[in-house]
Amino acid sequence: MNARTLAAAAAAAAIVASSAAAAPKNVILMVADGWGYNSIQAANFWTGAAAQSFQNFPVHFAMSTFSASGHGYDPARAWVGNTYNTDYLKTGATDSASAITAMLTGVKNYDGILNISVDGQPLTTFAQMYKAAGRAAGAVSTVQWSHATPAGTYAHNRRDNYAEIALEGIASDMDVIFGAGNPDFDNNGQPASMNPRYVGGAEAWSKLKNNEYPGLTHIQTRSEFLSLIVGNPTGRYIGTIQSYSTANQSRSGYSATDLPGTVPLNGGIPSLAEMTLAALNVLDNNPNGLFLLVEGGAIDWANHGNQIARAIEETIDFNRAVDAVINWVEANSSWDDTLVIVTGDHECGMLTGPGKSLNLVNNGPGVLPGYEYHHGSHTNTLVPLFAKGSGSELFAQYATGLDPVRGPYIDNTDIFRVMSGATGVVPEPGSVVALAAGLVSFGALVSRRRS
Repeated sequence: MNARTLAAAAAAAAIVASSAAAAPKNVILMVADGWGYNSIQAANFWTGAAAQSFQNFPVHFAMSTFSASGHGYDPARAWVGNTYNTDYLKTGATDSASAITAMLTGVKNYDGILNISVDGQPLTTFAQMYKAAGRAAGAVSTVQWSHATPAGTYAHNRRDNYAEIALEGIASDMDVIFGAGNPDFDNNGQPASMNPRYVGGAEAWSKLKNNEYPGLTHIQTRSEFLSLIVGNPTGRYIGTIQSYSTANQSRSGYSATDLPGTVPLNGGIPSLAEMTLAALNVLDNNPNGLFLLVEGGAIDWANHGNQIARAIEETIDFNRAVDAVINWVEANSSWDDTLVIVTGDHECGMLTGPGKSLNLVNNGPGVLPGYEYHHGSHTNTLVPLFAKGSGSELFAQYATGLDPVRGPYIDNTDIFRVMSGATGVVPEPGSVVALAAGLVSFGALVSRRRS
């Protein structure tokens, strides 16, 4: 077992012994799927923003994201001077299922698998730990709510078993699950008849629409989401926005010459910020505190297609959700009570400046920056992490990696350790055993690839 694995195992033990006496009530993890340093730059240059509010958070580190299916991250091989070594970085990348498992359980597992360790043990997620501690938990996304990242809060399955995962979500004790996947609408938000697999199949969808699950309310329209932002809504909610694949990225009419906003956004679809505020207003009824995962899921989809215009649109939507969370903290809670983490699960598209350079070229507001895509899938580049609030200072103790360009970096498993250490949530004994087993197995298997 290497030094990093030993340190992780020690941190897991420390979680069990931690106290919640001075812990924040609320933890909000905001994940921009398929996003990296240059995704932030692209949106900032397009809008003319000097920086996003989260870029001014007091804690900022780079973060490695590889899974147990990969080969780790080698800083010496990631760069050629100040340019990206794209050949190396296009290998060993994680997928979203293993990435969210690492963030919510502290365990590296194989790609395509949600919350099951490399030796087949189910892992208790941070959201489930929060619920077991008598607190509230939810997940919000701009892609299907049974997709890998939002489902990472509650599911134990292969990521492509969408109907089974949706049924797990319905049967879970999650207080809020919001996202796309509505089979009564197409990707343009127009009435259609689509495969109901993302919502558990035809029978489950019928029961959801007719509110036949006891104690569970289903919503669809933007006005229904907006109604949850006001007042004092109680109970459990699943919200399936009226679009099939994504809120907006998958709408038709895309052209490689598009600028952001060329094709109007889908009407009647709540923004990520609106869904986030609705979720927070439900969850904050629990006096013990809340955990919320917020995913800007379709940044990844745009970058898979090398769609710079739609990637910028989706990044702007995510940025607005972060601003909404910051405003919520300052109006309804405090930074002493709340920990906010903003990061990505992996980079996608190998987005660089011209000539594989570190930075995009700023051509001014309303003009696309100078950029290049070098890949159509995930990459093994470091992604940024920003944090603010009680417990955010704990990230510094995990910044044990050193990258020649990005500087000190953490690993995505350290998110779980910081969240757990900050809140004093004690994992169930079986979860601790699985965590230790997963870490030991990872130490032995990190160089292997799943066949």
